[in-house]
Amino acid sequence: MYVTGNQWFEFRGRRLLRRGSLADIGLPPHVKKIDAAVVWEGNSMPYLFTGNDYYRLNEERGRVDQGYPKRITPNWVNIPGNVNAAFGNQGKVMGF
Repeated sequence: MYVTGNQWFEFRGRRLLRRGSLADIGLPPHVKKIDAAVVWEGNSMPYLFTGNDYYRLNEERGRVDQGYPKRITPNWVNIPGNVNAAFGNQGKVMGF
């Protein structure tokens, strides 16, 4: 999944599979953009970060899981609030 502005795009290789708005995946209207996104190797699920909050995306349902948003701090040790980029490596996620 690639996110830019308030739009998301799902690719397989170079082929666009589908696209939509952030509202299409269940994000509330006040979320205008995603600051960072990463797939955590611990559960192979994508996490979307915006401001001081994060959402977990259930790819099978194509929607954000119930119980979100949650606060980045204290749940993500290596990711600051208002993160600009994130990446995962060997089960760990780092944010900048």
